[in-house]
Amino acid sequence: MSDPFMPVERTSRSSLEALRILAEFNYPTVISTKSSLVASKEYLAVLRRGMFTVQFSISSTDDALIGQIDRWTSSPSQRLAAMGRLSGASIPTSCRIQPLLPGRERDAFGVIDRCADIGAHHVSVEHLKLPIERSWMGSGPLSKALGRDVKDYFVEHHATRIGREWILPMEERLPRMLELRQYAHHRGLTFGAADNDFLLFSDGRSCCAGLDGLSGFQ
Repeated sequence: MSDPFMPVERTSRSSLEALRILAEFNYPTVISTKSSLVASKEYLAVLRRGMFTVQFSISSTDDALIGQIDRWTSSPSQRLAAMGRLSGASIPTSCRIQPLLPGRERDAFGVIDRCADIGAHHVSVEHLKLPIERSWMGSGPLSKALGRDVKDYFVEHHATRIGREWILPMEERLPRMLELRQYAHHRGLTFGAADNDFLLFSDGRSCCAGLDGLSGFQ
């Protein structure tokens, strides 16, 4: 699985062609991306003809921070601007805060505020699950951006191994998840608790994109 709007899409236009087919058949489709390309003029015209909802992945509104973590993607500011264009065109939008950044968890409140102001209908949150492999290519950029070694952070916070991932303790994650859920509701958004063990705290059965409340997606 990969982002359907990687830089190569500007020349291949394969996702655009797929969207045209989906629009022709009015097939309910969820698009998940970190790119602002989805809201450009040509793509927007196709989205307006079909049954689409677009979910943007945003962990923080700090462009400099995310520029170090999500390299070769649109900045948070660009993603939020794209979300605003889509929402303004009556295309349902949502946000997936994945991962909730270790040591920068408060950034999620800023993301929720921006999404609510822009017109998103749903936000979901998922804590970082750290691969057990020391060779994971994301650990270096993430540690450098956050100013601390993420593996040490997980050790210090008594993470436990589940399968091939390290997971932070439930007693640490749960209060934070419930606080973010309450704040999302305060801002008028439905909420998805995307950690596997917290799915019951989601509004509806579609934790990530909040499809339960969208006509035609149920």
